[in-house]
Amino acid sequence: MAYSHPARSSRMLRGALLVLVWLLVLGHAARASDDLIASMGLLEDPTGRMTVGEVAGLDFAPAQHSMAAGYTASAFWLRLRILPAPDGGDVVLIVRPPMLDEVDLYLAASGGGDTWQGLSSGSRRALQPHEWQSSLRGFRLRPAAEGSDYYLRIRSTGSVGGHVSAMPAAEAQRLGLGIDLVQITYLTLMLVLLIWSVRMFRLTREPIFFWFAVMQTAWIIHNVFIFGYVTILVTFSNPDVAFLLYRSMVFVATLLSLVFHRAVLVRFHPPRAALWLFNLQLGTALAALVLFWTVDRTSALALNAVVIFATPVVLLINAFTARKDASPGVGTIRLIYALLAAALSMWVVTLFGWTDSMPNLLYGTMVHGISTGILMFVILNKHGRNLIDSVRAAEAELAISEQRRLLEEKNSQILAQFIDMLTHETRNALAVIGLSASAPNFGDRQRSRVQAAIAGLDGVIDRCNEAVRLEAASLQPRSEPCDIAGIIADLVHTSPEPSRIDVRAETPCTARCDSVLVRVIFGNLLDNALKYAPPNSPVVIRLGAAPGGCTVMFENAEGPAGAPDPARVFQKYYRHPGAQRQIGSGLGLYLVDRLVQRLGGRVAYDPAPHLVRFKVWLPC
Repeated sequence: MAYSHPARSSRMLRGALLVLVWLLVLGHAARASDDLIASMGLLEDPTGRMTVGEVAGLDFAPAQHSMAAGYTASAFWLRLRILPAPDGGDVVLIVRPPMLDEVDLYLAASGGGDTWQGLSSGSRRALQPHEWQSSLRGFRLRPAAEGSDYYLRIRSTGSVGGHVSAMPAAEAQRLGLGIDLVQITYLTLMLVLLIWSVRMFRLTREPIFFWFAVMQTAWIIHNVFIFGYVTILVTFSNPDVAFLLYRSMVFVATLLSLVFHRAVLVRFHPPRAALWLFNLQLGTALAALVLFWTVDRTSALALNAVVIFATPVVLLINAFTARKDASPGVGTIRLIYALLAAALSMWVVTLFGWTDSMPNLLYGTMVHGISTGILMFVILNKHGRNLIDSVRAAEAELAISEQRRLLEEKNSQILAQFIDMLTHETRNALAVIGLSASAPNFGDRQRSRVQAAIAGLDGVIDRCNEAVRLEAASLQPRSEPCDIAGIIADLVHTSPEPSRIDVRAETPCTARCDSVLVRVIFGNLLDNALKYAPPNSPVVIRLGAAPGGCTVMFENAEGPAGAPDPARVFQKYYRHPGAQRQIGSGLGLYLVDRLVQRLGGRVAYDPAPHLVRFKVWLPC
């Protein structure tokens, strides 16, 4: 299973810090451009219906370039004294953020008197030719040499807050491009988080990754509206459509954020009362959405802002009352949610108009998006690593279990082969004994057959015991000088058919190994040769020296059973189909091969035409 490297978390954080640095640089650039506004006054119209002619004669309170009034039905008038551009070109009056519903500019008509020329902007109106053609909504102006007075009216269904700046067209162009660069970088970062969460959901099938992806999608769409890109990229026949979509996304983003954070924190088992606060928030946000579409849009947005305002408190209560540890750790969760609550609180105070800080007004949405995305990424990235580590551990355990199963299956097959072999040979021996015992005259021939059957069965049992000892690793070979010729002479002497054995010793040979095991090896090879060679045919044993050791060759003519299969001759329980008439275990050559290996030697099946030959090399 593939998984992204943990270092990506630090790269994401560096990317987020880069965006924040850009915001600070652009904020400073915007302040430096405010010099073309010589003076500014502010007047609130609680009715929202006053005309420019009515407000022109009223007193305006001194104002700054930034203002924040929160959720209100009032309209706000700004009286601006704007100086001409030093280069004599157009002056651009920029009003941010671009999603204020109604932005109207009034300037005295060229005929003088009390007539005014009105220019309109705002998110509820399509982009007009007189506006600054940019995501930053604004107006192209040509103030008089001594400066001109303008009246700016701002009204919005949502939180009323904004920043006004006037600058030469070239500087406005640079500012617009810089802000677009920052906003596109920010949206790219958010899109990367979205793609990462989708990939993690596909890998882990964890619901929190799904909800994070859904939340990111809603937040990206919401931000694209806030940045003013929708009204540039899409032409709506009715501008109210864009307004309704944007405002509806505010509620959707709030609801999905609550669902996601609840999904994260519920895993830590906070008290039911703490989780109930999430449910209360979700119910309130849904009620606000219904209120928006049915009764009062400003009140609905204000109610939604109350839900957002309560969110830091709800997050902290759930994080710090958690009663169970879970991935990525309750300590990590508490730290991350404390940071997130602080970032969210800074954004919320701007929504309610409690601060007119320009960075909060203009970049609070991005700061909130970056902080939420990165902090949640840290949580989910660590959680994802824990999940994948668990999956890998489970896969490793599964692989071990599968190996055990295959080993048990193999052992079961070996056991079944052993039982089949033992049953077959026992029945053969009993059949010989039974047939001999039922003969009318139990003579020497019958007695010999019974004795041969019993000896064969004893041999099977001995070889089974030797195989058990060998595979249990209880067999510990000794290292001592062994007289190979002497061991073979003893085997010939105790053989039931010594006259058939022809020993040819080329040179004296002494190996350094375990004499008992060598006797077992040579005994098995000799028994095999006598058993499967043609009756009364010779069995030749050749002894000789070889580099670093001794060689012993056992050679016999191919008998009625035929030659063994070279590929299977040393396999456990293997017996040639033609050898089934003889009592045997299929363990003799298997034991020879394994015992020779234990002694550090080699054994090979070296057939020749009509001859069966086994060659053993033992080290000196």
